Amino acid sequence: MRPLRIVVVIGLALATGCAPLAPASRAGRPPARGESGRSSQAAIAAGLAETLQVAARRTVGRTARDGGFRDHARIRVRVPGELDGMVAALRPMGMGGPMNVLELAMNRAAERAAGQALPVFDEAIAGLRFDDAAAVLKGPEDAATRALRAQAGAELGRRLTPIVEESMRQVGLLQAYDQLLERYRGLPSYRDPGLDLLDYVTRSTLDGLFLILAEEERRIRSEPDARRSERLQRLFGSAPPAGT
Repeated sequence: MRPLRIVVVIGLALATGCAPLAPASRAGRPPARGESGRSSQAAIAAGLAETLQVAARRTVGRTARDGGFRDHARIRVRVPGELDGMVAALRPMGMGGPMNVLELAMNRAAERAAGQALPVFDEAIAGLRFDDAAAVLKGPEDAATRALRAQAGAELGRRLTPIVEESMRQVGLLQAYDQLLERYRGLPSYRDPGLDLLDYVTRSTLDGLFLILAEEERRIRSEPDARRSERLQRLFGSAPPAGT
């Protein structure tokens, strides 16, 4: 009689519209452990990348203009220490004017190079990877800028070098430097400065760009008016204070 009972029970179940239980739908299941955290990290990383993109555009806007480097005390490209001997030897001979022209030309070269730096920065930002995006968000107010420089600073320098070199030619910097160096070589006090002018101007340009980039990141983090997208408003509007 047992087999008959089983058949009857199954028949009753079908008759009343009850179906066997199906496996739970994957779409309706709660997120597996770690999925929510990964999603949050990805959203934060996207927001930090946008922060750098916005900051980079503002940085170029500030620096790629007449006086963008020269008139900013913190990023102005100054005659390097390697040329102190040349400066000391030539100024008493009435060469102070040409030395000032040299410094002016270095700043103009940096400003011109800054005008072409945005695509280089955009590519570096697109390739940036945050090991812990939440930690960068909660870190110092220039934490994203620091991460970019740590990961891509050397490559940015390499990419900027030919841009700076062309800018130096355009403003007559190489010619001005060669003329001063030739005059200096004719003096008894001559000492080889050992200066790689292209390397110096490239590093100075990159240092200046990163300094302004950090300033712009701080503005976006701390000033609501500097956040012009929903993503940035969400990211920093509820972000914990820096350093916490």
